[in-house]
Amino acid sequence: MISENKEVINENPKLKINNTNNRKNLIIFFLLSFALMTITVFIQIGVRILTDNYFIDIFFAILAITTSTISAIIISGLTDGLQGIKNLFSGFKIWKVNFLWYFAGSILIIAPLIFALFYLLFGGIAPGPAPSYTFAIFLLDLFIALISGPLNEEAGWRGYALPRLQSRFSALTSSIILGILWGFWHL
Repeated sequence: MISENKEVINENPKLKINNTNNRKNLIIFFLLSFALMTITVFIQIGVRILTDNYFIDIFFAILAITTSTISAIIISGLTDGLQGIKNLFSGFKIWKVNFLWYFAGSILIIAPLIFALFYLLFGGIAPGPAPSYTFAIFLLDLFIALISGPLNEEAGWRGYALPRLQSRFSALTSSIILGILWGFWHL
């Protein structure tokens, strides 16, 4: 929770990470997110070298995508306990726009996939994946891309980092800072 003077409240003095130092917690969040991502990607590369198991590879890909949210959960839990973790995910309950906007957003994502599917169904040749890329794997990839990816990242970047940046900077400056760091995280 953020108070009027923009300091995070509910300090727990028994823990090294505390809420009175919002800047420090934010830096720890970014460092932890990058460290967990790097470790997970190296493990994923090792697994790829040792096995050719697509599903294990996908597991580590999902885990890598989730590292920002894992970092946010860790820091929120250390600073605010269970209530901090609940607050972190409370943003998923906010539905302030008309349902048509969700429909329009979904169409923008799904329409290119539908066009590509019809192209392939009517004899088009897929320029990309190998013949071993089955429809079941396509459906798994689609699920991961549309559901798992964005949902796994949002609580970390927009639920944890953005509000804390906005407690110090304008919305534009906060978004630029977050966008740059988020972009590097995706490299």
